[in-house]
Amino acid sequence: MTGKTHALAGACAALALHGTGAEVVMATFGALLPDIDTAQSIVGKHAKTFAKLLPHRGPTHSILMLVLSIFVNPWLGLGVLTHIILDMMTAKGLKLFWPWDKKLRFPLAKRNTNQGVFEQVLQLGMLIASVVICIKSMNGFFSFDLLDGFEWFTLWFHKLRDFITDIF
Repeated sequence: MTGKTHALAGACAALALHGTGAEVVMATFGALLPDIDTAQSIVGKHAKTFAKLLPHRGPTHSILMLVLSIFVNPWLGLGVLTHIILDMMTAKGLKLFWPWDKKLRFPLAKRNTNQGVFEQVLQLGMLIASVVICIKSMNGFFSFDLLDGFEWFTLWFHKLRDFITDIF
């Protein structure tokens, strides 16, 4: 999965659990953190030493990393959990029980490659879910009819998409 997908998953999970702004940021960072083991990743670009020392989808993509991150901060752990789940949805899988070398993936992930149609649909679904969660959490702060709601959603969806594209 790409950094965009991981970041969206961490943010969406935190929003779904009614996290504060800081908690959403922490979960988003946690969702990007396991890829510190590759120099091409968003986090790895700033910590190239880790990329040289660690094999990709090894210890940073394992239950050990998940447990350590939960102890540091539960929201960080939530982000790491979303990262692990998403990477298990790819054909490559990951070493969940590192240092055991066996790579694990979900059974239906045999044909799922990075940046394919599946990932694009997943990104769109998470964007929509995030917007819906934000609207629902406002407890009717906005009141509008269905047509106004669709126009509002379309406007904000494009703004959110442009914002995320600019970041990454």
